[in-house]
Amino acid sequence: MIDQSLKVSIIIPTYNYGRYIEELVTNLQQQSYQNWEAILVDDGSTDNTHEIVERFTNIEKRLIYLRISNSGCAGARQKGLERATGDFLQFLDADDFVSKDKLELQLGYALNHSHDVISYSDLVYFDDRFPDRHFPDFNMMGIEWMPKFEGNDLSILESLIRNNFTAVSSPLVSRKFVLDHNLSFDKGLDSKEDWLFWIECALAKASFIYFGDSRAKTLIRRHTTSLTLQTDTLQFGEVKFREKLDAVIDSSTVDLETKLRLKQLNNYLRKWITLRIIEKLKLNNPAQVKSCIQNLGLKTTVIYLFKVLNNKRKTGKVLS
Repeated sequence: MIDQSLKVSIIIPTYNYGRYIEELVTNLQQQSYQNWEAILVDDGSTDNTHEIVERFTNIEKRLIYLRISNSGCAGARQKGLERATGDFLQFLDADDFVSKDKLELQLGYALNHSHDVISYSDLVYFDDRFPDRHFPDFNMMGIEWMPKFEGNDLSILESLIRNNFTAVSSPLVSRKFVLDHNLSFDKGLDSKEDWLFWIECALAKASFIYFGDSRAKTLIRRHTTSLTLQTDTLQFGEVKFREKLDAVIDSSTVDLETKLRLKQLNNYLRKWITLRIIEKLKLNNPAQVKSCIQNLGLKTTVIYLFKVLNNKRKTGKVLS
């Protein structure tokens, strides 16, 4: 029997997702584990989020509503993290769900491990129009992609640097571990803030363990306003993320040889993604060119443009 005195803080950033709030609160109220607080951080919504949440906070005392002014998803997650009082942290996006037994099962698993173990659950994606059809992958092709880690060795760190390993709502994290290592979400990122957070956890010697109980999962909604569908934000976001990651690796306590190895991998991937962005650039599209210069800087844009043009020249192709 799980100790019911342990509290789970569910941290939920939201922006103009008022239409999902009722479903969200109902989903949390149906959890088999009931000792939770839900910290809903409204990042400057201009829809009816405030009015809808106000109806629930009058009757659901576990729901905490914070309004902030356009700090982005990272800033909203960080504000929720600072407000949290629970023993464990569950991150969640306002348009997504967690399965009925996720908190209870994952918490029970966590209590058999030390604070530096981060368990992560299965996840499924669903189309906003067809909520009962679930897929293991974002593109809804039925492809299993999530790695099943167990430990904290160098190969896991390298895998984390190559790719994010799960959705933000999959892991359950000890708040003590986060506080002990002064971990936070980087407010300077417009996306990928969760990815950087997990890498910082790994650099602080957290162990990641896949928790494969099919009753514990997170359900991720795919719709036209999902950040995941905003290609420009994501592609430029990864470049910015990798620039930040370089400094994070530098400031970590891992040994020098590991630092050099991880930085070399990260810099290779930063150059690779930058090259892919410039390869897709339409020079006859002023908006695209302007976006590249704004996000990558004039110098980087020009350097990589010459690299791409040179490659095109060698292969007999030209940029349109």
